[in-house]
Amino acid sequence: MISEWIENNKGYQIYPKKFEDLGRSASKGDHLKHGFGKLLEAIEQGEIKEGDVILVEAIDRIGRLPEMQMISLIDQIVSAKVQIITLQDGCTYGPIIKSEQIWSLVGKVQQAYMYSASLSERVKASYKRREALAMNGVIPKRRTPIWLNSDGTVKPDIAEAMKGAFEDALSGIGERRILKRLIQSNTAFETINPSTIRRWLTNRIAIGYWKDYKIYPSIVSDELFYQVQKRFNDEYKPPTAPRTHFLSGLIKCGDCGANMQVKINKNSPFTMRCTTRCVYGDLRCKNSKSFPVPVLLHVCYDTATGAVEKAMQNIELSSSQKKLIVIDGQLRDVSEKISNIVQSLEKYGPLPELDRKIASLSEQRNKLEREKLLITNDTVENVSKYDTAWDYQYELIADHPMRLNALLQSSGYQIDCYSGGLMLANTSGNDFSECVYEGYNRKIQAYKISAQGNVHHITNRDGSLTKERLERFKTMLARQRTGDTTTFKAIETSAAELEMYEFYNTI
Repeated sequence: MISEWIENNKGYQIYPKKFEDLGRSASKGDHLKHGFGKLLEAIEQGEIKEGDVILVEAIDRIGRLPEMQMISLIDQIVSAKVQIITLQDGCTYGPIIKSEQIWSLVGKVQQAYMYSASLSERVKASYKRREALAMNGVIPKRRTPIWLNSDGTVKPDIAEAMKGAFEDALSGIGERRILKRLIQSNTAFETINPSTIRRWLTNRIAIGYWKDYKIYPSIVSDELFYQVQKRFNDEYKPPTAPRTHFLSGLIKCGDCGANMQVKINKNSPFTMRCTTRCVYGDLRCKNSKSFPVPVLLHVCYDTATGAVEKAMQNIELSSSQKKLIVIDGQLRDVSEKISNIVQSLEKYGPLPELDRKIASLSEQRNKLEREKLLITNDTVENVSKYDTAWDYQYELIADHPMRLNALLQSSGYQIDCYSGGLMLANTSGNDFSECVYEGYNRKIQAYKISAQGNVHHITNRDGSLTKERLERFKTMLARQRTGDTTTFKAIETSAAELEMYEFYNTI
């Protein structure tokens, strides 16, 4: 309709600014605080002026407020010599409203308000019916999150993926990265927006609750759910999750403190260089050293376990800590409900229903606080073993490297790389906590590292020697599987090539 009107009225141009009231209530006046309110402000400031027109489908698009408020709102617009044109019935209001239009306008405004009020009552009645069903343990018919069927049963594969999303959020991975992983695990997530992920992660239906009634199966434990809520409520800002490279955010320039960035090399392994040096040159950082990614991975895997252990101590809770996390989360929920009721009291005044609800919530809060005081401290249990952390680290390396990255960043782990080749991890006690990269040995196709007075060689997996030996090994296995009893002659290996056998420890 708008395009047709503009086609027939070529003397007008569309106003360049855009105001949106998507999802805002026109019956409560919420739109006046957002898009429509900005339009009124533009009229007051003269940006929209005499001779301009506002096109609406019908007059109720201006609002569904009580009659006097609506008449005042329309008068505010037409008093500025701005016309309102309703495309549905072709009426024009302003700059002066004719007497015969006033009665018609009042009728339309009243009809819109009554329709909105009737709709609101029907919605409230439906909500009360569903709440009554939930109170009796019956699952009401309502829109459910993605992991539930319409009858309230769990979709196992999607629920398992969502459990992983909670674990990722606790590790510090942001919503966009979580969504990317969810899409990889199940195509059902392909149409979901990142903002929806945060709503799911804060939705108590994940632990079975709708309102105050536990009617759905839980997909995560109470302690995991409330741990995630605590992380959100503490305004925790997760480190920037790497898009591709596991080492991103973990490797720092020892000279200037900036992040090291991955440089993609076409015919050789990737390297990492100081970001400041790459952008500004030697004016801001003198560190021009390139560190091969295979070397940094080796150092990281050797030195990161202590940081993983530290991160696990923040995630794996003792029995008492689990109880405290849940109670603190429930206390936050109750306090939020009380705050909402207090706002209602300020708006509507004292009501018996609100008084009873506050009394009930206050008693619930006092009960939770008493339970909290009775919890015995058993934090001695909260000690993750180094061996357990080592196992978990290599499990994440194989299955969830980005979660490992987020865990390491959340625990403050980093490797500082200096211009002289020194690599210094901020964990201690490992073979490579302090080591020096001394270059590449082309003869044996390995990277040379010195640490604690010893020289180590990290195999270049992309080197021709490694590939040749692997191909020979594959050929030998293939022949043996076909029953070929050919005797294979041992390969004569030079002294220099003997160093290659260290790749069994690093490959």
